Amino acid sequence: MLRDREPMPAAFSLLPVRCLVIAAPLFASAACAPAKDQGAPSARVQTDGAAGVIDGGPQQDGPSQEPPDAGTVMFRVDVTKGPARQFQPPAKPAPVSAYIYGINAGLMGTAVSENLIARTTRWGLVRQGGDAYTPWNWTNNYNNSGSDYCFFQGAGLGGGALAGAITDLGGDTIPAAQAKGEAFLATVPIIDYLAAAVDNVVSQCPAAGSFCDGTSSSTRVNPNHLPFATDSDAGGAGGPAFVPNAAAKPDGGYCTCSGGCDGGCQVAAGPVYQDEFVHYVRGAYGTGAPVFFSLDNEPNYWGSTHPELWPSTGVIPCQKYTVTYDDIVSRNIAFATAIKSAWPTTKVFGPVVAQDGMVYAHSYSDPHGPTEFLDYYLAQMRAASAAAGGPLLDALDVHYYTNNGTTPGPAQCVQSPRLFWDPSYTALSAAKTASLDFGWTGVADYFSQAWYPRQLIPRLLAKIASAYPGDPAAPVLSISEYNNGCESDISGGVAQADVLGIFGREGVWAAAAWPLQSLTDNYLLAAFDLYRNYDGKGAVVGDTAVYASTSDVADTSVYAFAHSDDSSEVDLVAINKTSAVVSATIQVAGSPAFAMASAFELVAGSAAVTPVLTAVPVTCGAGACTLTYAMAPMSATTLIVR
Repeated sequence: MLRDREPMPAAFSLLPVRCLVIAAPLFASAACAPAKDQGAPSARVQTDGAAGVIDGGPQQDGPSQEPPDAGTVMFRVDVTKGPARQFQPPAKPAPVSAYIYGINAGLMGTAVSENLIARTTRWGLVRQGGDAYTPWNWTNNYNNSGSDYCFFQGAGLGGGALAGAITDLGGDTIPAAQAKGEAFLATVPIIDYLAAAVDNVVSQCPAAGSFCDGTSSSTRVNPNHLPFATDSDAGGAGGPAFVPNAAAKPDGGYCTCSGGCDGGCQVAAGPVYQDEFVHYVRGAYGTGAPVFFSLDNEPNYWGSTHPELWPSTGVIPCQKYTVTYDDIVSRNIAFATAIKSAWPTTKVFGPVVAQDGMVYAHSYSDPHGPTEFLDYYLAQMRAASAAAGGPLLDALDVHYYTNNGTTPGPAQCVQSPRLFWDPSYTALSAAKTASLDFGWTGVADYFSQAWYPRQLIPRLLAKIASAYPGDPAAPVLSISEYNNGCESDISGGVAQADVLGIFGREGVWAAAAWPLQSLTDNYLLAAFDLYRNYDGKGAVVGDTAVYASTSDVADTSVYAFAHSDDSSEVDLVAINKTSAVVSATIQVAGSPAFAMASAFELVAGSAAVTPVLTAVPVTCGAGACTLTYAMAPMSATTLIVR
C-alpha cells in the first residue's frame, strides 16, 4: 500500500507525511502519504516513446460533465462488437479473464480477518501477500510485520508446517482455493534475508513514538530491540533473527514430497531456497487449479516497511533509503529464472511495485532515468527472457490505491474508478488526482505533466506493447492490490462494481482487491457477487465482453457480457452513481429475440446482492431489443437478459 518516500533534494522536498496503519501483527499493510498536494498543476504534456502514447480507442458516449437530461440515461449494447476499450480496442467480443475477480485473503490477525474462500462468491483468484510476506520463510512459516507493527515476528497460520500460511487446511490457502476451483497467487520473497525461527512478540506497540515530522507513529519503532539483518554486526549473514534468502539451490537436491508430509520433508534452516519452495508447491498442488507466483511485495517500499532487512541511513522511524531500478530488476531476473526452472508452466508476476514506484522504483535520481522504471523493467525482462529461451515475466503486476491512506467521501469514491481508464476525467485536477493516489506530484511536477489524466490501465498496456512489440509472449496486466475506499458505504460497493466492469472491458488479466475495513457489512465484497454470485448460489456473468456504452459517463456505467457457450443470454451490470433514481433505456443490438430480464441489485441498507422480484419486460424489433430499467439511487444492478 501507500508508503512514504525518502525525502527528495531540497528543490523537490515533500510535505510532512501521515500514516494509516492497518493494525495487525501478521500479514498487514500500512499506508503513508503526504498530507497535502504540492500546489497547482502545470499544463499537461503528452508523453511519447517508451513512456507510452495511449491509443484513442472508442470512448463511452457523451461528455463527462452534467448529463443532458437528468434522471435518464441511454445504454447501448451490441453483442456482435468488441468492448469499448481504450487501448487497442478489439473489433469482436473479447474473452474476460476470470482472474480479475480476485481478492487478497488470509489477512490473519488483522481487523479484517475472515475466511473469504468459504463464502459462496466464486473468486477468480485468491492472493496471499502483503508486507509480512517479504520476510516470510516457507521452511519454518515465520514472518515479520516490519514497521507495520513494531517488527513482530512469529509463525503464521499453520504453525511451523512447511509453507503453512498457504497450505494449512483451515484458512484462505491453496487447498481451500483448489477445492472451489479458484486460482491462487502465492508470494516468493526476493529480498536478501528472511525470518529465522526467532519469536519477537509484541503484544502492543508503544502508546506513542516520535516520527520525523513530530507526529505520533507508534508502530514504526523497535521496542524489543530485535537485532536487524542490516545491523553492522550481523556480518552479512542476517544476524540471529534472520537467515539468507537465495533464488536457487546449488545442488538442485529439492525436498520431495506431496501435501501433508511435513515430517518427511527436511529442509535446511538457511539459506532458504525459493526454487525448492516452488518445487514443493508444484509437487503438492500442481495438478489442481492454477498456482501462480508473485515476486515479493512492493519492493519500492522495502526500506520503509522493512528496515530490518533493507539498508537505510538515519534512525528509524526517520530512516532514508534507496531501492534502485537494478535492485529490483536483478532480483526479478534471478528469482523468476529459479521459479521457471522448478515449474516451467507456472505464471510469474512482477515487479509488484506500488504507486509512484511505477515511475521511480525508490530511486529519484536513478542512473537509468529519466526513463520510467516500468519501461526500463520491461525492456530488461524481455532481454533476460530472450536469453533464457522463454518468458520470465508472465504478468506485469502493480498495486494502485486511489484513497491515499484515507477514506474519500462517497462522491469521490464513485468517481475514482475513472482514474483507471477515462481520458476525459479532468473534473479532478492534476494536483487533487495526485493527492488521491501517489501522494505528491512527482519530481518537477512530473505526474501532472506526463501522467494526467491517469488512464492507468491503457497507460500500462501501452508500456507492455512498446517493450514487446508484436510478441505473443508479452506479459499480461495484473493489479494485485487496489482499493477505492468507502467499503462500509454503498458508494464503495458502486465503485467496486464499476472497477470490476472496467477490468473486464479494458483487458486486465488479473486483479485482487485488498479490503481495509471490517468484512462485516462490507460493500466492496458484496459488489463481487454482482459478477460472481448474483443469485446467491454461485451464478456468474458471461465470460466474454461485448460493446456497451452510456450517454453519461460521470453518473452511470454499464458493462455487457455474453456467454461463450450460450448465445441465448446477455448479462449487464448497470451502475447509478447518483443519489436519485435514474431511468435507463437499454438497447441491445445483434442479439436473439429476448423476452425478459431478471434483476439483482446492490443498494444502500444491506451489503448484499438481492433479487428484484418483478421481471423486466423486453421488446424486440428491427434487429434490436429494448428494455427500460429504473436504477435505484446509488446502486449497481446485474440484469440477466434472456
